[in-house]
Order: sequence, then structure tokens, then C-alpha cells
Amino acid sequence: GGVFNAVNFALYHYAGNNPVRYVDPDGRVAGIPFQIETLLDVRSGLAEFDKGSRSIVKGLHPDIQDNAIVFYKQAHKEGIDLRFTSGYRSMEDQAAIYSKGRDENGKIVDESKVVSWAKAGRSYHNYGLALDIGIVEKGKFNWNVKSAIWGKAAKIGKDSGFEWGGDWKKITDAPHFEMSFGMTASELKKRYDEGQRNGVYVIVDTQN
Repeated sequence: GGVFNAVNFALYHYAGNNPVRYVDPDGRVAGIPFQIETLLDVRSGLAEFDKGSRSIVKGLHPDIQDNAIVFYKQAHKEGIDLRFTSGYRSMEDQAAIYSKGRDENGKIVDESKVVSWAKAGRSYHNYGLALDIGIVEKGKFNWNVKSAIWGKAAKIGKDSGFEWGGDWKKITDAPHFEMSFGMTASELKKRYDEGQRNGVYVIVDTQN
């Protein structure tokens, strides 16, 4: 455009202000990491997620993130306002959650306050291999897990590759979905302790 394109008179010209080709000449523009992250969200399909669910997906084990994206998008495609409410949980966070309603020895003193039956290292959340969901209807969370919409969401989750906590025989957990890759929590903890991991994420056998 030469002199007929006003942007060419700028000291720095950012490729026609095209964010896909945005280059910062001196590295001083703080907005670039945000723009790159936004672009990656668009490419992965995360841009259409609500903020909380998007953050949770990014914190999951890399080997199940695609499954979580499929789960969320398919649910919304079928008219379910699905939200992810919990994902990766540190060992420290798990210990704190497990302690609710229990004394220092782990004995239950107030069952109404108990929110988890899993000690630190015993939950698939601790390895980024589990997520919890909620379903919003008319602006409020619907926690009637026996309702038809929850059954529909459960089927979508299972079709996306997850095991559903609502199918468990002893203690059911309808909001919970996980991918074990054929590994028990004990096996995951052993690998975690032995350092068979990338950061907090245990290396799993994806062929299972």
C-alpha cells in the first residue's frame, strides 16, 4: 500500500496488524504471550470454552486433554451446558480435601463435611487424569445426577474415552470422569515417586 496505507508511517509495522503474523521487534510488548495463547486456544478449540473449563483442561495430563475437549464440545453440541469444575489436584490439595470432616488420624468425625474418600496419591486427580463436571440449566447448576440430562452427559463422557464414576459399584461419584490407561492409583504413585514423570504428569502407557 505504500504511502496510501497509513499504517506504513508507524515506526514499527506489525505485518499489517495481523495477529497471526504478529512480531514484536524489541521484545518489550507484554501482550504478545497473551495473543499467542489466544491463537493456540482458537486452534485447539478451547476458545469457545468458559474460562473455568478452559483453565482446567490446560491443567490436565497432556494425554487426556484432547478427550476432554471432545467431551465438552460434544456436550454443548447436544445442548448441554457442561462445565468442568475440577481437574488436576496437587498432593497437598488432595490431603487438605481428604482431611475435611476427619480428625488428625483420619477418623471421620463429621460425615456431612467429608468430600473425598481418597488420600493424597490415591486419586486420579493427583496425576491430571481425572476431571469433575457440573451441568448448568437456567443459570444454575443442576446437581440432580439422576436426571436425564446427567445420563446424557455421562454417555458423552464415556464415548469420549472416560470411565464414569457413576458406574462404580461401592461409592458412586457421578460428577467424576477419569482415564486410568489400565493403571491403578498405586502404580501411578509408584511411578510418581520414582520420578517417571514430566513435571507433575506421570508417564502413562497410552497403548492400554
